[in-house]
Amino acid sequence: MFSFFDLFRIENGKFAEHWDVIEPIKTQGEWKNQNGKF
Repeated sequence: MFSFFDLFRIENGKFAEHWDVIEPIKTQGEWKNQNGKF
């Protein structure tokens, strides 16, 4: 399972920059706390 993040910066009504991150979500047994990924 993966999480996907897309961030955009808009300037003058147009997309000026785009960043994305794809990060694996660890199994519940590997979590450092019980809050989960989000």
